[in-house]
Amino acid sequence: MKLNSGVYISDLHYDAKGQRMAIWYGNGTKTGYTYDPLTFRLRRLLTTGTSGTVIYQDLHYWYDASGNITEIQDDAQQTLYFNNSVVAPTQEFTYDALYRLIEAKGRELIGTASFGTEDNWNDSAWQTTHKGNGNAVQNYTQQYSYDEAGNILQVQHIASTGSYTRTYDIDTSSNRLLHTQAGANTYNYRYNAGGNMIEMPHLPEMNWNAVHELYQITRGTDSTNYQYSGGQRIRKYTDKGSIREERIYLGSFEIYRRFESSSLIVERQTVHVSDDTGRIAMLEKRTVGNAGDDNNTAATLVRYIYSNHLQSAALELDDTVAIISYEEYHPYGTTSYQAMNTAIHAVAKRYRYTGKERDEESGLYYHGARYYIPWLARWTAVDPLEAEYAGLSPYHYSFNNPVMFNDPSGMGPEDESNGILSKEGQQKLLDWAVNTHTVKMAKERGNRIIIDQFF
Repeated sequence: MKLNSGVYISDLHYDAKGQRMAIWYGNGTKTGYTYDPLTFRLRRLLTTGTSGTVIYQDLHYWYDASGNITEIQDDAQQTLYFNNSVVAPTQEFTYDALYRLIEAKGRELIGTASFGTEDNWNDSAWQTTHKGNGNAVQNYTQQYSYDEAGNILQVQHIASTGSYTRTYDIDTSSNRLLHTQAGANTYNYRYNAGGNMIEMPHLPEMNWNAVHELYQITRGTDSTNYQYSGGQRIRKYTDKGSIREERIYLGSFEIYRRFESSSLIVERQTVHVSDDTGRIAMLEKRTVGNAGDDNNTAATLVRYIYSNHLQSAALELDDTVAIISYEEYHPYGTTSYQAMNTAIHAVAKRYRYTGKERDEESGLYYHGARYYIPWLARWTAVDPLEAEYAGLSPYHYSFNNPVMFNDPSGMGPEDESNGILSKEGQQKLLDWAVNTHTVKMAKERGNRIIIDQFF
């Protein structure tokens, strides 16, 4: 794949089943995929440098009998020893009889846990300079409970520093979130008649148009407006007093502009390079202004993006294979570890969890049809296809199984895990999950439910 005479993908290999075996990037790195020969499930995702000896990403996957991922380990990362604890680069997952995630274990940067107790949208304070204090990590356990419709009722975060419990008050007649409580703090939420969230703690005003598109938010004295065409966002601009920041979306091409007192100070253009799995690279170029006007960022930068099975951007390398950024996530999308290489002078990464853009002005992820709230693990609006998911909350995220599913369009979960579940298996799981009677039966029968009938 070439762009402006640059090569961003030099080769791709697939097996007889159509599963990707390897991809070679323009910077000389390679990502290889290994599958179980009997189940065809992804077992290893390995990214190496130009010589093949330097390992940047080495994800290993383990599954239960139903195909749910139970453990992920990144052997490219070291086991750390901090504060009398052994912190391994491993995540573990436990599910209930409905395949809903009920417990997750992993590692996190100390400080991100206390951040989670607040209903806060801005996680930039927890970015660390690469490497900096990146060894200040701890183990965590998150436990989740749900009602029968799939609304989260409680999240318990257990760690040596920053443990908290967040409870959710749900209107059972509409599945709308009324309040959350963490410690002594209570946070309130309001909706309009169409089920769209119009107020949350950091966004006192959220305005929607007649087709349920969020077109304006306010935060303090700042105001951001969104414009759409054909159901997709094509422009947003934020007014901060005399400063206006604007971003225009034209398919795989973006234009960013910053104005001061109506004068154009900075313009950057970005081209997204993608294939059938998602975003491969981003080419960023400043076309107006200089480094002094643009937070000392580089005039031109190529970001190669290395993702996990959900297309969540974990690692970014430039065209010289220097690390730009690295990020790990809690299961529902909040950041557990984030580091940036300040020597690169890059603009902060925007496309993050499941490869979607996280809006810096709100902290929400834009998925097309809806906006996702990662710290609450809920959507801001009802599912446009809610009739197809009768019995489930129209605000739930990915069947409450964010390890196996993501939602690229905001209109329904999809299996993005390299064929871990067959299409037939997905449909049978969906048919089972949305049947209210079966959900109640499964709750009553617990682990005695016969799982293998769905595969």
